[in-house]
Amino acid sequence: MLGGPKKAHSELRPGLLVLETDHPVEGLAVGRFYAMSPEGLTVGRAADSLIMVRGPGIGYRHLQLEQRDGRFLVIPTGTGALVAIDGKTLRSRDHPVAIEDGQILQVGPIRFLFVERYPDAWL
Repeated sequence: MLGGPKKAHSELRPGLLVLETDHPVEGLAVGRFYAMSPEGLTVGRAADSLIMVRGPGIGYRHLQLEQRDGRFLVIPTGTGALVAIDGKTLRSRDHPVAIEDGQILQVGPIRFLFVERYPDAWL
């Protein structure tokens, strides 16, 4: 079979791939993928965040990424810290905002690639 076996839908997960940071951020490595759980994905300084990062420009609970009705949504917390999709800054009054496969999500100094179907085999 050319290209190998196709992955079943259950083996493809959405999440965020770290692309780059403006400065070194403790705990993050460029190229690392963070898979979204069924409950969603949180980014922030809080210890219970799936992507826990410390450093300037990161809020305690910076944002939540959720799936609702087949769409993926970015929900800024309204802390005033930077959240942008493809360079467009989001405000707390704008949430939730849909994000699509291949869009760039900026969280403070960190830029992530949103991936809707990331194979488990790549983890």
